[in-house]
Amino acid sequence: MFKCIPIFRGCNRQIEVIDKRHSSLPIVPEDIFRYARTLEELQLDANHIRTLPKVS
Repeated sequence: MFKCIPIFRGCNRQIEVIDKRHSSLPIVPEDIFRYARTLEELQLDANHIRTLPKVS
């Protein structure tokens, strides 16, 4: 996953793609929702996720 390091100026917070495939995740990470406005593709293949969170 792309991470923004705050020590760099001009750090772009517009994340369009997050790839968390094969990460053994039991749930959808909550930090995903931080990028909901610009996120276009979320790849969560091959994880242990059983239910999706409700988004308000």
